[in-house]
Amino acid sequence: MILLIYLICGTIVGILSSWVGAGGGAVIIPVMLFVCKYQGMSTEISIHLAVSTSLAFIMVNSLYGSYKHFKHGNLITSILKDSLPSIIIGAILGTIISQLMPAKAIEILFATVLLTSLVKTFHFKNSNINKDTITPSKKSCLTFGATTGLLSSTIGIGGSCIVNPYMKHYNYPMKNCAAMAVSTSFPTALIATITMLISSYNTLGIPQYSFGYLYLPAFLGLLVGSFFGIPIGIRIVKKCPEKISLWLFRLILIYVVIDML
Repeated sequence: MILLIYLICGTIVGILSSWVGAGGGAVIIPVMLFVCKYQGMSTEISIHLAVSTSLAFIMVNSLYGSYKHFKHGNLITSILKDSLPSIIIGAILGTIISQLMPAKAIEILFATVLLTSLVKTFHFKNSNINKDTITPSKKSCLTFGATTGLLSSTIGIGGSCIVNPYMKHYNYPMKNCAAMAVSTSFPTALIATITMLISSYNTLGIPQYSFGYLYLPAFLGLLVGSFFGIPIGIRIVKKCPEKISLWLFRLILIYVVIDML
């Protein structure tokens, strides 16, 4: 039953991540917290399992999603190239910070980031949908990358909460937002996952079938489900009206903020 929950969750995440760029930590973490608590795990262990497993899943899911988006011409490679160095630095710092933060602080920061992103989406003007895109400066890309890497690795989100508002500010459509959110997630998740696995390898009190804080039943179930969901999301984002995709992103954030608070 629990494995089925993760399979369904993985499929949904695959669709959402390739459609609107959300659906990584924003969906996985609440689901894992619910399941872990249902299995009788402590809050302290549950939050670390959820964040680490979310990051490991995002690492693999984003690599596959990036490839699919690149094939369809949705990825703005110039922005990714300029922001990549600061994403890596931010991810390293964020991973260190996350190890020092108590579980409650991570939950509060997680909800705060989502709420801030939600508020910013309502600042997008409808007229921007038909405007020409603007290429951000290299300095802007570096700042964007550092923020994305730092927050993503600290609280286990895939980056859409930062990426989508940033890309929308420069008038990019949701298909480009989703592609960038997925692509920036890979370096962050890779660094954060490796660091967390090493630091948590000998941790006491973790459940069976865990490698450090990586909970393998959840990881494998999510991964298999996402391989079915990603191609579906890619097809949807190409045909779906921009306003509907944006409102879906908003609704995801609203749901998760309410659930976490």
